[in-house]
Amino acid sequence: MKSPFVAFGALVLASSSAFAQQTTTVIVTVTGVEVGKGAVSVGICDTGLGGEHCPVGGKQDSTAGTLEFVFENVPVGKYAFGGHQDLNNNGQRDENFLGIPREPVALSNGALEKMIPTFADAQVAVSPSAPNRIDLQLQMYGGKKAKAAAVQ
Repeated sequence: MKSPFVAFGALVLASSSAFAQQTTTVIVTVTGVEVGKGAVSVGICDTGLGGEHCPVGGKQDSTAGTLEFVFENVPVGKYAFGGHQDLNNNGQRDENFLGIPREPVALSNGALEKMIPTFADAQVAVSPSAPNRIDLQLQMYGGKKAKAAAVQ
């Protein structure tokens, strides 16, 4: 069962542009969710992976094995999409001393297949035709291969 979540204010992504840009809707479907085991977060990253590089995002309780996040007014361009399930509900992505995530994560474009994924590896084009669909598969880093995200 899919649970919709609408995130408004994606125009923050366009704040660096002096001119108004064409915007669109992006639907991110997250699979591999461990039901009842902490919130799932998705971020849209515009200049790098994680933190301040992902100014727009959404968060949902893990009520189903597949969750859907809907982001409206996303400027057309290239972005990386990331997901994370906070299994212990401590409000952060737990990592080991090497910075490797200890909780399920996902990156667009199959970037988790790389030993050290980069922003360029995870980038996908968001086109003016709406909606753009991105599929993310949560997994433990270094686990089975992720399903490559595709803009449909």
